[in-house]
Amino acid sequence: MQMQSERISEDIKSLAYNVVKVMIERTKSDVKVPMKFVDIYIIACRKPLASNTKYDESNIETRQIVRDNLLRNGHICVDPKDADSIYITQKAIDEYADY
Repeated sequence: MQMQSERISEDIKSLAYNVVKVMIERTKSDVKVPMKFVDIYIIACRKPLASNTKYDESNIETRQIVRDNLLRNGHICVDPKDADSIYITQKAIDEYADY
């Protein structure tokens, strides 16, 4: 069970990283550009990772865990007028722009 938890944790980290990278690319580092999280997540799932792991973009549980992780770490914030839309934060840009 421990190995599965570690793998899930690594998968979440990888997907969260990809989501942030996609958001940086799409917004050109502009924190005022809203995006639909589901759309960004699907792109992030399809984007190749170093591990060559394929992610199931339709897995709602994993998608929610990634979103929660990004919120908890201050990498995204939710549009108060539309819960499906998110903004990238300056913190995320500062931490990931050079990778």
